[in-house]
Amino acid sequence: MLSEAEWKAVYTMATTKPAPSQPPLLERMVKMIAQLGGYLGRKHDGPPGPQTMWIGVQRMRDFAAAWSTFGPERRPKRDV
Repeated sequence: MLSEAEWKAVYTMATTKPAPSQPPLLERMVKMIAQLGGYLGRKHDGPPGPQTMWIGVQRMRDFAAAWSTFGPERRPKRDV
């Protein structure tokens, strides 16, 4: 469903941890994308709405573009 750059960028932004080698389940990714759109996920909050998801997807696209351009795979290797 998501490109590698998309899920890695979202995971890194939402958790502030390095992205794992395998993508998380789609349910977890939807919640992380919703967080980018302002979803708080409190105990009595309902599921994220369309506006929250739309904002999250737009931010995900921006982060994915940055990940593709400047991410860890793009860093030049140093000879030591």
